[in-house]
Amino acid sequence: WQDPESGIAASDASVLESTNAAEMQRPQGCCKRFFGKLLCCGRKKAPKPSESRRASMKAPPPPSEDTRRKLHVDLVEYTSKMKGAIPVLPLSLAWFCAICNTVFPGLGTLFSGIFCLCVGIPRFSQYDSAKARFGSFIINIIVATAQLFCVLFCFVGWGWSIWWGTIMLKCARKLSKIKKVERLEMEEERRQAEAAAIAAATAARAAPNAGVPAAAATTMTTESAA
Repeated sequence: WQDPESGIAASDASVLESTNAAEMQRPQGCCKRFFGKLLCCGRKKAPKPSESRRASMKAPPPPSEDTRRKLHVDLVEYTSKMKGAIPVLPLSLAWFCAICNTVFPGLGTLFSGIFCLCVGIPRFSQYDSAKARFGSFIINIIVATAQLFCVLFCFVGWGWSIWWGTIMLKCARKLSKIKKVERLEMEEERRQAEAAAIAAATAARAAPNAGVPAAAATTMTTESAA
């Protein structure tokens, strides 16, 4: 048999294949091997399909929980950044700032900005952050200065500062009511959990005792039948 295109017989083709295999298996020189290793080091190895599949099958890391202090949604101020800078303070500090604003315009507003850096929470958004605290501090300084200088214009600054103190008291009272409701809800849930645990324990104790009369009745029936 002979290939019509190449004109090579079957025996010639087997001879060529054997010679090519021998050339491929022929040992290379030291220089060729050295330069071959250098060239191979420069090339990037393609990732194996199994490794890429494993990397794609790896589950994404779980989302980290937000540990920032969270403000109740009813206390967030969405309409005005200036009102949002009024922090939510404890009721005692809110009364202190309101009295200071009544006695000296702007003083309570300045104290509220200082308290916001350590105790209070600004009302810009639901989550607390250092940037929001510092922004509230700066805005309260500007508002306190404006309240002090507006006293010269028919005591406008005085009324403004009293209004600001009233808003602080409203926010503090609302926060105390929300905390009281949450405390009552937690106590109710704990009471319900304790009642459920007592009921489960009572049912567990009653189950073995209920089995004893049934076994005695079965024994008596068997004896009477005998």
